[in-house]
Amino acid sequence: MNEQLQDALTNFSQKFDTQIQTLPSYFKGEMAEAMIYPLQAGGKRIRPFLVWLIGHAYNLPPQVLLDIGTSIELIHTYSLVHDDLPAMDNASLRRGRPTAHTVYGEAQAILVGDGLLTLALEHLTSITNLSANIILNLIRALTNAAGASGMVLGQWMDLLPNQQALSLEDITHRHLLKTGALLKVSCLFAPIVARVPEGMLAIWHKFGDKIGLAFQVTDDLLDSQGEPDKMGKHANSDANKATFVSLMGISGAQNYALTLAREAHDLLDSTQVPNMTTLSTLHNLVDYIVERGK
Repeated sequence: MNEQLQDALTNFSQKFDTQIQTLPSYFKGEMAEAMIYPLQAGGKRIRPFLVWLIGHAYNLPPQVLLDIGTSIELIHTYSLVHDDLPAMDNASLRRGRPTAHTVYGEAQAILVGDGLLTLALEHLTSITNLSANIILNLIRALTNAAGASGMVLGQWMDLLPNQQALSLEDITHRHLLKTGALLKVSCLFAPIVARVPEGMLAIWHKFGDKIGLAFQVTDDLLDSQGEPDKMGKHANSDANKATFVSLMGISGAQNYALTLAREAHDLLDSTQVPNMTTLSTLHNLVDYIVERGK
């Protein structure tokens, strides 16, 4: 990660972590400790960071960007809690520390995920400096990305039998949903608030698809090469599934990730973002997404 991106991400992460800690009465009561546990695990906060960067390109208020980005991160965190459950991936490590179900129990982790999911929508509806129509559009985009036509469907596909028999087309479709849907909606949230034209929204839509796939291809590379320190979870977790690496080989997957990154760069340039600092940071973030595997 280059220095400019590192500084921008560190600065944002500090703001975002403060935002999480100062959420109103959400984290009070008996579930408070378990609810905040997976959120405090950190991670790169790439999804709300995308909201932040793209929002700055449209000169949107910083607090609005933190608020709408928080809802996406709550959804993402709930999905990780459920993804780690014994009935799913049965993972014991996430973001470098024990998963929620290993600390609090399986039933409690299910409820934590449920709580974070519904909290994401509650938080969106609590934003007072956006119009009701904009909030409705954000909720529609987020639920479409997170639900049974997006991330949840991708997870469903990931649990079907005969995973090793999947084609490249199959896993591309699956990961555009399972991994890509939330990354894509992270690229759409700020443009929705900024009321950009449909043509420009379509460009951000395509950009989100490209980085979503690039992110997953790189995850497959990290998993196959056994680098849990870079992933924050155990390696070789996808050994019994078709992956971009198993179908394309390491070199082929690396080249594909670079191709997706180049296409994402081209799409960024076509957005005609006037803020060159923001545009440069977005370009650097695209490079970082694929360079995690090096």
